[in-house]
Amino acid sequence: MPSKHTPNYNLSQWEAEDKVLRTDFNADNARIDAAIKAVDQKAERKADQTALEEACAAWPYVRVAEYTSRSAASRLNVDVSAVDFTRYHKIELFFEMPGAGVPVTLHVNGAGCDGSLYYSYRYVGASGSGSGSSLPYLADLGSGGFGMVLFFQPCAGRSVTCVNFKMGDPYHSYMISGGAAWDKVKTFNLVGSTPLPVGTKVTIFGLKK
Repeated sequence: MPSKHTPNYNLSQWEAEDKVLRTDFNADNARIDAAIKAVDQKAERKADQTALEEACAAWPYVRVAEYTSRSAASRLNVDVSAVDFTRYHKIELFFEMPGAGVPVTLHVNGAGCDGSLYYSYRYVGASGSGSGSSLPYLADLGSGGFGMVLFFQPCAGRSVTCVNFKMGDPYHSYMISGGAAWDKVKTFNLVGSTPLPVGTKVTIFGLKK
């Protein structure tokens, strides 16, 4: 049997006077086989992770921003100052609120949050009854505890424009524009007639160009 072994994998190292046994060779081969297999598995995991990361990077529909409130407040500000909206074909905003009964409106860059900038938004059209040339908000999310806003393609220098879906009887959808140009958007703001509860959530998705 060998009188010495390698420092890393404990492989046999024979001196001239050592007796060479078949079992020593078999043990060495088993250690080498296990070590090579471990290297192969690590390489496979790295390749799989790289492929997954590349697929995620190439996937066009992505989460742009997410916000969940940790305290009750009448106004929630979703910071999107780091987002270049002009890189997206479209933007979608989803709103969820624990419970219901609190009327909520959506604003951009704080315009109209305190009612002082009533003419910040333009009422483009509606699917149901009602008309008007100006509004104090970009979208009326209602009081049902959830809502959805679809934005027209963001372009630099053009006003934020969206279709606001509001559940009710009858059902309405509203096209509203204003508040800021897409390349100037810093925050989306949710304003409630009473404090919005803890856990109120806003998720914004975008379709990359």
